[in-house]
Amino acid sequence: MAIDRRRALQRLGASALGLAAVGCGREPANSAPPTPAAAPRVGVASCRGSLIGMSRLEQAGKPTRYAVVRIDLHERPLKVRPIAIPFYGHGIAFDPDKPARAIVFEKHGPGCCEVDLVRGRATRSVPTTADRQFYGHGTFSRDGRLLYCTETIVGDGSRRGVVAIRDARSLELIGTLPSHGLAPHDMVLTPDGDALVISNGGGTLESGEVPNIAVVALRDGALRERLPFGDPRVNAGHVALLPDGGMVAVSAPRDGLDVHAPSVHGDVSFWHPREPMTMHSVGGPEVVRMRAETLSVAVHAASGQVVATNPEGDQLSFWDIRDGRLRHVRHDIERPRGVAIDRTGRCLAVSHGRHPALTLFDPETHAALQGGALADAWVSGSHLVVHDLS
Repeated sequence: MAIDRRRALQRLGASALGLAAVGCGREPANSAPPTPAAAPRVGVASCRGSLIGMSRLEQAGKPTRYAVVRIDLHERPLKVRPIAIPFYGHGIAFDPDKPARAIVFEKHGPGCCEVDLVRGRATRSVPTTADRQFYGHGTFSRDGRLLYCTETIVGDGSRRGVVAIRDARSLELIGTLPSHGLAPHDMVLTPDGDALVISNGGGTLESGEVPNIAVVALRDGALRERLPFGDPRVNAGHVALLPDGGMVAVSAPRDGLDVHAPSVHGDVSFWHPREPMTMHSVGGPEVVRMRAETLSVAVHAASGQVVATNPEGDQLSFWDIRDGRLRHVRHDIERPRGVAIDRTGRCLAVSHGRHPALTLFDPETHAALQGGALADAWVSGSHLVVHDLS
């Protein structure tokens, strides 16, 4: 699909850095007819919060550029506000004391920087050590004094995981904790603020390491819980906490596997308290239809659903929080990637398409909201996050 750069620049204006955005990946597979969805109960006027995503931008004959993208959901029409950064961002952490301050992380690289989301600029870079890479995610401590980052030791080839601890103000490295696995990626603070929930990808099958979700105490790095995945072919990806204290994780095939093989696919896995300490796949034909990585996950507690995206399979799926049953699936959305619930809980934002677009849905009826589509959203990255900048 050719990108209409004139239309894009008119839409974004001078703040778009004079660039046009591109998506990534191969052509999507032919999709099945969409599952009918009920009419939406709400309108776009009820959506609230600032939607944050990542973008890769390029201009013919010039170096690739990158940006953090801000879209305020309460604005009409929706507007894109890109903020230039020096690498392709993946995850983002928000300072609990300063809503406009955020830290952006590269996945598998040296990139990390501080961003002012209101002034629209990157303010400081954050280095790691020479033998480590940032692995995509991080979080502030609940009191805002510390910043935790998933990092992997690559200098010796071990891919051993560490949680780097930085002073939240100076951003200086002050210590580390073990991730209790190889190639750690996502990281979520527990509700009590005393531990981190970390997904450890596990590296290749030959590593002998089992992919897992580890609950790591912040006080001393002790392992509170370790939930391995039932399928050793899983590369543990993104994780979210459930209202009952359980967890849901989406995943890609293990590093080194042929992602085009029929038996190799993305996955959605659950664990609930009082169950055996293992992340178990939801299974079924819709999981088999997932190609390559099942990418992003969000929990809509009000309707009891987990939402997952699978870009290569053109699949946006909705799963029951309690039993992992498939509630609804849409195959009519090209390459769905990021997914997030707005501040009211009444709007579901999904980024999709090779020319990145944004669509707002009713999370309960799964129907698109009238007037809630933005053709030139430029959020080509893996995630969307809704944040309150006030």
